[in-house]
Amino acid sequence: MSSFSNYRDPVIERVQAKLGKQYDFSGPIELIAFYELQGSLTIEFVREKLASVLREGLPRSPFRRAWVYGHRERRILLVVPSIGCLGVGVLRRRL
Repeated sequence: MSSFSNYRDPVIERVQAKLGKQYDFSGPIELIAFYELQGSLTIEFVREKLASVLREGLPRSPFRRAWVYGHRERRILLVVPSIGCLGVGVLRRRL
């Protein structure tokens, strides 16, 4: 088994921790995750895994939607559940 297959992405770990946390707020909330320079793999390597974690975890979490913003790319990288053109695909427009 290669060390690459055992790589644990800190963004996925942080998102999983946020999904399991309870918040004292009665209104709808959305999760915004910033994908930055913290030792993570590029989004292309973890997009499907991160999307899967969000699809499985959101129904049991206090969040109704999750957004992943790429600091380097300066754009939304992922929205779960997707809205129109935003989703697992790449949004080309920079913010």
